[in-house]
Amino acid sequence: DVSVPVTAIALRDRAAERQLERLSSARLTTRIAEAADEHRELVLAALREQAALTDPAPEAPDARSAEPAAGGIARGYATTSRGQLLVRRAGPEGGRPLVMLHASPGSAAVLEPLILALARDRHVIAFDTLGHGDSDKLRFEEQPWIGDYAQIVAEAVDALGLEDFDVYGSHTGALIATEVGILLGDRVRNAILDGVGLFEPEFVADLLANYLPPLDPKPDGSHLALAWSIVWNGSLFWPWYRTTRAGIRWFENYGDDELDERVLDLLKSGATYSFAYRAAFSHPTAERLRLLRSRTLIGALEEDVLHESNETALSMGIDAQVVTLPDDLAGQVEAFERFLDGGA
Repeated sequence: DVSVPVTAIALRDRAAERQLERLSSARLTTRIAEAADEHRELVLAALREQAALTDPAPEAPDARSAEPAAGGIARGYATTSRGQLLVRRAGPEGGRPLVMLHASPGSAAVLEPLILALARDRHVIAFDTLGHGDSDKLRFEEQPWIGDYAQIVAEAVDALGLEDFDVYGSHTGALIATEVGILLGDRVRNAILDGVGLFEPEFVADLLANYLPPLDPKPDGSHLALAWSIVWNGSLFWPWYRTTRAGIRWFENYGDDELDERVLDLLKSGATYSFAYRAAFSHPTAERLRLLRSRTLIGALEEDVLHESNETALSMGIDAQVVTLPDDLAGQVEAFERFLDGGA
């Protein structure tokens, strides 16, 4: 009853030969390998033959041509030298677009309510950072730094044909947005940095030593429980491993659905999830912010673990508007739109 071409391959032994002798079909090819190396070569050859008989897979949709549903978000891909980035796109074209960069690990899925709200009268483009969400996995031979992620975003922006634009970044995304602004200069008119970490060196050392346990897959699934603990504890404590009264976050923790989504996003990043974190913790943020020439808004929710860095930014004299963001979506959108429109 076989209706597609099939190749059956086995190492030579009596049992395997008997099994293959029982198989009979006009669309079946059987092959016996004498040794493991030959077995591997036969498998590769069979895959090449099958590929030649199969219609090519459709190309990933180009984010420039994918059309969003009415009032919705279109998805496509932008190609860079390091791989493809998933692109979410919404809102009317024309005018200066807003490029959005999410916190890491995770994906731009967490930004979708904000994307849709801001897209009512502007074009909004959000990338999944390389190595996160539905973008390609990391292809760095060594630990990247934030500037490497910014270079990839710059390539993606060019691939989409954007000239000048505004940029929004959350947490790690805010650091990448900073570097994008420095890299592309006048092309970035306005920068919104939602949650910027300005830490003392001793705290950075503590984060680097404790925040990033390996998440390599384990046969017993213990890496899954660890991923769950990292995310769940992260909604209860800051940092997530400081499970003492001093570390308690006195704010509402994640609901079941949000917890599940964030754990899945962490697992999508896999064993390399720590790269973006390590790059963020090691980033000379205060020094780099002073090089950013875009109009800049630094903000954070009061419940954000990075909110106290607002005061640090003010004390350092960084050239930016520094605000506590409203805790509701409508208030945040109003604050962002007021800032963006003020730099038209």
